[in-house]
Amino acid sequence: MPTARTVKPRRRLEREIAADIRQWMQLHGYLAIRCVAGPVRSMRIGQETPEQTNPEGFPDWCFLKVDSHGCDDWTDVFFIETKRPGEKPTKIQQAWLESLRIEAFRAEWFDGFREPEGVRPFLTWWEENFGEVEWRE
Repeated sequence: MPTARTVKPRRRLEREIAADIRQWMQLHGYLAIRCVAGPVRSMRIGQETPEQTNPEGFPDWCFLKVDSHGCDDWTDVFFIETKRPGEKPTKIQQAWLESLRIEAFRAEWFDGFREPEGVRPFLTWWEENFGEVEWRE
């Protein structure tokens, strides 16, 4: 007699978690900047040229919020590293987050968007720091 197989829920990808965080931050007035780290290839006048972007381990995202008067002054800056559920930042990523915190920036890592996903879900952190959250799918 065949038995029913238990289907494990698929672990979300890092880019899916990052997309949810990015959407949340944009809905709250933040400009999202993807921080590419490591070497990349760019095209310059018909030839590929390797270029260095941000240093290895630099956080995935930077979120900036302009003041309510529309001036050029940034009132809030976040650096966020995203991971798949259950994964943690590397030592060099942790060092970058800590050095950014020392410079008085908000710098955090998340391995999920909401509970029960991951051990550091973004919305749990947001609620602890900014109050109630309301999220609609």
